[in-house]
Amino acid sequence: NALVVGIFLLAGIYSKLMGMGRVAEGLIWIGSKLHMGGGISCMFTYIISALFGIATGTSFGTVVTMVPVLYPAAVGLGANPIFAAAAILSGAVTGDHFAPVSDTTIIVASSQKYRRKTGSAEIGEVVKARLRHVIPIAIITCALYLVFGSGAALDAETAERVLQDFSYQPGLFMLVPLFVVLGVAMSGRTIFESLTWGILSGALVGSVTGILDISNFFCLTEAGNLSGIIPSGVQSMFPVCVATLTFGGNIGLLKQYGLISDMTSRLS
Repeated sequence: NALVVGIFLLAGIYSKLMGMGRVAEGLIWIGSKLHMGGGISCMFTYIISALFGIATGTSFGTVVTMVPVLYPAAVGLGANPIFAAAAILSGAVTGDHFAPVSDTTIIVASSQKYRRKTGSAEIGEVVKARLRHVIPIAIITCALYLVFGSGAALDAETAERVLQDFSYQPGLFMLVPLFVVLGVAMSGRTIFESLTWGILSGALVGSVTGILDISNFFCLTEAGNLSGIIPSGVQSMFPVCVATLTFGGNIGLLKQYGLISDMTSRLS
């Protein structure tokens, strides 16, 4: 449980780092430069949400982050409002489904035991196993959004103003830590190493490109409170950590008093 809590804390910091790095706005900038139509922008919204879900490992956090950014931009590009919202929701679930930093992926991997050797499944291997199921479904989903995602476009002036408010070219540089985390995790390394390298690479890229500075990571407000990527990332995962420790303690008590083994034998 302590191991899982440590992973959650790193995942929280990494999630905040990617949000502050404005990677979604960078991807929106690409969409605006390619002059995407309604169906394409709807499909693009799904892809961006999925990538952000992979990067942060949280479906709820992806929805909260992407709706105020992607939704007005997608509608401004001509996407159907209903399908634009659906694209964000489904993209968030797609990304979270096989993100190596997702809490569900981590817990599921820890609960899967090898058949021919001791120990739990590696997170990178779990991600690889899920890819063959998720990728075909994601391709079909993209095709459906492409066909049915068009809607009434906003007038040119409104659309231009929306894109100016929600596009940010330097945010593309923050794709680097995303690919670092994915690459390290799928190479068989531990999730600790993956997140650590992702945070370090993100901090380096953000600092070099001017997207982030030291105050974005850790600072003290006038009221004496801590703020920044690191404190807010830890704080965002604190309820999950408490729940994990509480759940582990309950399971430990059930095992200690023989209830788990008794239930298993009766079910068998």
